[in-house]
Amino acid sequence: MGNTHDDASRPRQQTPALSTSLPLNADEQAVMNITQPIVRVLGELFSREDKKSIPPFKGKSTDKLITEWLKIAEHVARNNNWNDKQKIRFFSDRLKGEALEWHETYDEENDRNYDEWKAAIIERFQHAFDLAALKKKLFKLKQKPKENCRTFVSRLNNLYDTIEGKEEKLDDHDKKIMEDQLYNKVKRMRDSTKIKILLKGILPKVKTELYLRMPEKSDDFDSLCKQLFISKQILHEKESNEDKEITAVIAGITTREKEQDSELTQQKIEIEQLRQKIKNLECFKIPQLIRTPIKIYDVETRALIDTGAAASLVSAKILLSIKN
Repeated sequence: MGNTHDDASRPRQQTPALSTSLPLNADEQAVMNITQPIVRVLGELFSREDKKSIPPFKGKSTDKLITEWLKIAEHVARNNNWNDKQKIRFFSDRLKGEALEWHETYDEENDRNYDEWKAAIIERFQHAFDLAALKKKLFKLKQKPKENCRTFVSRLNNLYDTIEGKEEKLDDHDKKIMEDQLYNKVKRMRDSTKIKILLKGILPKVKTELYLRMPEKSDDFDSLCKQLFISKQILHEKESNEDKEITAVIAGITTREKEQDSELTQQKIEIEQLRQKIKNLECFKIPQLIRTPIKIYDVETRALIDTGAAASLVSAKILLSIKN
């Protein structure tokens, strides 16, 4: 029993790993061999067509800002799933004049790394005048009346990053004591600037609500933004409740107006009924007034009497004659 020397010296047989995908048969492999080149060619053709949607860039101050131009170009690249090499190739196809000359010189001296290429072209064509104009725009940034707070913060961050560059995130294992201190110092400087712009630019009613709930760590831009979004939600709920109260008041006023309209309509009906009654009375014949000579107790006179009064006088005279 047990392992012998021969067993120990004999190499162990390794169990082959199980494949998770079924092998292709000859027909399927043949189809793939035919279709894959076609797909690559079609993708290339579509990419060449789509790159035309990227505007040309000449590197002049009258052109669109280099950062804005790259933003448009990278949007097209994402839609077409271009890799870094394709980005450089298709982006550079849209360069003209001085920008194209720069690229040709850069391409000869450097490896084709997109991040380095992007940083180099920004550094080369980011004009001082453009930066000054952007900084002026940044410090005058205002939240629009109907603009969401998240959208405003996004605009602020994008414009700030366009001017100062994106904040570099250091990996934990790469951090050193000096790097950590420098990183925190730079972050505080960036946060301080962005907080001033944020508080100056948000809508007054939002700012009031935010000040009521200002976080303890108000020098941290990200923490302040989180509290801003919460404050905006609370403000929205308050305004919604106020709208409900106003709606209830308006509903009460509307009901009273309807009641008054009903009363006014009834009064109009009653007035019309009175007018009709008066009109009906006018239809009756009123005895005509006559001027006739009369003698009352041996006194002759002329009086303005109606026929009824005259009859009464005659009757009285007849009665007097009978008595005599």
